[in-house]
This record gives sequence, C-alpha cells and structure tokens, in this order.
Amino acid sequence: MEVPQPPTFFRFEDIISPAVVKFGYFLGLAVIGVAVLFQFLAAIDLMTTNFGFGFGRLAAVLIGGAFVVIAWRVICEVWLMLFRIYDHLPQEAVRSRES
Repeated sequence: MEVPQPPTFFRFEDIISPAVVKFGYFLGLAVIGVAVLFQFLAAIDLMTTNFGFGFGRLAAVLIGGAFVVIAWRVICEVWLMLFRIYDHLPQEAVRSRES
C-alpha cells in the first residue's frame, strides 16, 4: 500500500516562488492599469478647465504608464531569473565536484 504524499506546497522539495512572482506580476499589472485609468480620467477632467495642463498630464500618464509596465516586467523577470539560478545551484555543485 502506497503512503499518500502531502501536496507539493507542504513538502518543500520545489520552490513556489516562481508561481508567486507570476501572480504578483499579473496583480501588479492590474493595479497599474487601474491607476493609469484613474489618472487618464483625471487628465480628461483637467482638460475641461485648462487644456494645456490636461494635455500635458494626459501625455505624462500614457508615457509614464508604458514606462511603469516595462519596468514592472523587468523587475519580475529579474526575480524569476534569481529563482532559476537558485534552482540550478545544486546541479552546478555536483558538476564542480565531478571535475
């Protein structure tokens, strides 16, 4: 009779950090999207009273939003890269002992 194994979450054989980073990435994109939407609407509202400032704010929101999305992607990819390096460390240790 085979002994049932606990789920991988409780065994600590695999790290769950990449899944957490991916979840955090999508959560961060949602937060960025909501923030950009609110700032976009505020810029439109500002355009009704002062077109120049409203247009400047609108341009800043669009350019800044694109920059933040790219920066958030890079940050999450760096975290994933660090976790992949951590995954490969035991293999490198064995390979260095063999040579």
